Amino acid sequence: MICLVLFLIVCQALTLSRGGWAGTAGALVFMAVVLLLKKGFAHKRLVGYLFAGTVVTAVIVMASTPVVERIMTLTQGEMEDNIAHRLNLWEGTRHMIADNPVAGTGPGTFEVAYPPYQQPGYTVLARYAHNDYLQFTADTGILVIPLMLWLLYLFFRAGFKKFKHRSRQTSGIALGCMAAVVAILVHSYSDGNLQIPANALLFTALVAAGLRSFSLPRS
Repeated sequence: MICLVLFLIVCQALTLSRGGWAGTAGALVFMAVVLLLKKGFAHKRLVGYLFAGTVVTAVIVMASTPVVERIMTLTQGEMEDNIAHRLNLWEGTRHMIADNPVAGTGPGTFEVAYPPYQQPGYTVLARYAHNDYLQFTADTGILVIPLMLWLLYLFFRAGFKKFKHRSRQTSGIALGCMAAVVAILVHSYSDGNLQIPANALLFTALVAAGLRSFSLPRS
């Protein structure tokens, strides 16, 4: 398991995905905190050592030249790749939401509805808002916000209930699914993960696995 964690960290760093780094970090912190706060968990010291080792490994890998160069693109990269572009994109999307607050522009219409709101100076039309929360709201209206929050509440309530199960398998699957969802939620703040069908399908599978009952059938 230690080798798998280290392998995951190294591979994730080498993807050069800044949002992926943030999502992985958020998932690992979530898992560590949940395990450390669990009553009766006998391996809290081991979790602390693993978390510290993961942080050290991440720092070493993140210090590599390609990773440093990728981080620098936040402020010094091409116009379509830096943080200023994301902020302008989000600003235009907020104006788009303000003009269509209730019903939005329609599911999947962002690419054709956004051009009038695009900030001047950009030569490439945006296909995504690079923020799933803003894009879903722009597409379907502000009423989707309480719906999304309610569904997330139901998922995590069920996940934490299963996490307290006596079966280590059920508990582990519940924690893994919740951490994976946290990773996607963090990454979706700065990218359009759920606009990609494969990612949306993975997200659905994770939620389904987290909600599924893993009780063994009675003989």
